[in-house]
Amino acid sequence: MQDKNFIKALIETLIITLIYLSIGYFFFPNNPLLLDAKIPIIPILLTIITLYHGSKFGLLSLFIISTTLVVFYHSFDIYPILSNLVLLLILGQFYHHWNKKLEKLEAKNKYIKSRLDEMQHSFYTLKVSHDIIKSSYILKPKSIRSAFKQLSKISKVDSLAFEHFFNLIYDTYNVQEAIIAGSKNGKWSTISTRGGDQNREFDIKDPLVQETIETSQTSYVSTLSEKSSNYLAVITFKDEQDNIKALLAIEKMPFLNFNKDTIISISILFTHFLHTLRMIEYLKTKDDSSLTPSQKFTYNFEKLFDLYQKFNIQSSIIIFKCNDDLCLHKLQDQAEKSLRSLDQFEVPKEYPNSAILLLPLTTTDAAKIILQKINHSFDKKFIETMIFNIDQKSQMLKYIKKN
Repeated sequence: MQDKNFIKALIETLIITLIYLSIGYFFFPNNPLLLDAKIPIIPILLTIITLYHGSKFGLLSLFIISTTLVVFYHSFDIYPILSNLVLLLILGQFYHHWNKKLEKLEAKNKYIKSRLDEMQHSFYTLKVSHDIIKSSYILKPKSIRSAFKQLSKISKVDSLAFEHFFNLIYDTYNVQEAIIAGSKNGKWSTISTRGGDQNREFDIKDPLVQETIETSQTSYVSTLSEKSSNYLAVITFKDEQDNIKALLAIEKMPFLNFNKDTIISISILFTHFLHTLRMIEYLKTKDDSSLTPSQKFTYNFEKLFDLYQKFNIQSSIIIFKCNDDLCLHKLQDQAEKSLRSLDQFEVPKEYPNSAILLLPLTTTDAAKIILQKINHSFDKKFIETMIFNIDQKSQMLKYIKKN
């Protein structure tokens, strides 16, 4: 993607510069740079190129203009070139800082979007769990909640993990044959299969698969009017940029089980399953020390720590220590009432009477205000509280381990 952007910027810089030189040479062969024009054309041209593509492309344009100056003008003043060079460097600095700011905002928005998608997924899971599972509890005694509990036990990304998922959707929804395919660098390949020929390949040219990729939505065989398909339904898994990264193709299941509600439930489990695998893979790259064994909490913590390291985006953590279990229970109740949408409250089992409040994209000053609100609404005194910035992990561990 970066190579394509570089080539595009290079082509646009050359085209704009050459168009300017061509027009000048066509109308004024002896003065192709239009040095005597009332409008400062060269500074305007360099400003447009540098602010849009950066200083290196502005330097390229200035080099072409300087070469033209040497070739077509026997005597010239070097100072306009130097002044344009200074202008270009100043604009380049502006472009650099502006781009850094955009990258920072993009990273922050990407994290917020991922958390909102996660909460949307959780909300829909709750809705399905209450509406669908409750209404058909006799037919489907295994609820989606129990399925989630089973998926949370997965700790490694291997063939057994996929086998565990296939067994789960078989036990819960009687999916007898299915195949999971993944996309890498635009190429699709089979990841795992259940039932039938274990060596069969995923058919990317299947009409139902093509419809799923084109619409970026789960597709059913009933949506195909004329063409036939080898699959009953194809379910998508998307990344943070809404790109399809994996597909679950259901090949065989009983007719009575095959309905929209069931496919939606399987889609939720599939998304949760792959999110769990990605979380495990991500946490493998981090150190083993963590405030809590909770994968979800540690994953969000490490994501925020990465944002701080790359873009200096601050997040905060409040650690509470209560004097008894009742105090901790009341704290949890009051803290959850004060939580914002992205905040996360955790009570680690390893450290008695302690609690951790993760405040994404929040400075320590803002965290103090949140702590004051909790303290104000709490009727008992804490033993102590401490606010940490996201980069103070070692200090957090020392503090929470301290008796």
